[in-house]
Amino acid sequence: MEEVLDVPLTPGLTAVLIGDVTLPLAPAVVAAMRELIPAVQDFCGCRLCVEDVYAIALNSLPAHYVQSGSLVLRRAPPSDDDVQRAVADALDRVRVRPNHPDVPDAS
Repeated sequence: MEEVLDVPLTPGLTAVLIGDVTLPLAPAVVAAMRELIPAVQDFCGCRLCVEDVYAIALNSLPAHYVQSGSLVLRRAPPSDDDVQRAVADALDRVRVRPNHPDVPDAS
């Protein structure tokens, strides 16, 4: 992602490329979603619900943003079980209370 923050910053600095800041847990959350979503029978599955699960799961895990070229000293990242639990909890939360009008019953 090529994101540029182009607002006046410090003297002589007019823009910063911020696209190199990443969240290393994002791929693990996506992998857990790929595994868990198909197993949830009554999950809506619309784009908004999937994005909500992604955001809720990431927000429930400790943030460890990394910028390229930096030495990062940090605690151990959340385990795979922690990520799975965060995604499962987010799926349940969104399934029970989606962030959009009711979807018609499939029955």
